Amino acid sequence: MPILEPGDHLLYSGSGFWSWTIKVKTWSKYSHVELYIGNSKTFTSRDGEGVNFYDFTDKNLAAVYRPNVPFDISKGMEWMKSVCGQKYDFLGLMRFFTLGKQSQDKQFCSEAVVRADRQCLIEAFNQVYDADLVSPGMFASSPHLDLVWEKEKTK
Repeated sequence: MPILEPGDHLLYSGSGFWSWTIKVKTWSKYSHVELYIGNSKTFTSRDGEGVNFYDFTDKNLAAVYRPNVPFDISKGMEWMKSVCGQKYDFLGLMRFFTLGKQSQDKQFCSEAVVRADRQCLIEAFNQVYDADLVSPGMFASSPHLDLVWEKEKTK
C-alpha cells in the first residue's frame, strides 16, 4: 500500500448487508469511500455513525485513488467541520437508485466525499451529478483521480 497523502480517496469493499446491497445495486465492487485528510484521519459518513472525522482503517480497503489535479484539503476543512455530527442518510442512499429526494441534514459516504471534493477545489463529477446520485464505485471512473493502489485478489 502506498504512503497515503491528503486528498487520497479510499475505496472499500465490505461484506455486510448494506455493503452487499450497495455493490449489487450499483454494479460495483466498492461499497464505501473515505477521504484521507492526513495524520491517519479520514472524512466520511459511516453507516450507523454519521458524518465525522475517523481514524484510518485498512479493514476492507480495496483501492486508493489520488487526485491528478490540484487539490487543497485546507479549502474544505471548514466545510467538513461544519457537517460533522450529521446522521447517516439511509433514505438518501436509496436516492442514487432513483427513489426519494435530497436531504440537507444527513449524508451517506459518497455524498459527503463528493461535497468535500467540491470544497477542496476538485470537481470530481463536475456538478453534473447531484452528490446524492454518486455511488462509491463512481470514484474509480473519475478522470480527476488516478489509481495508485489496489488490493491483490487472493484465491
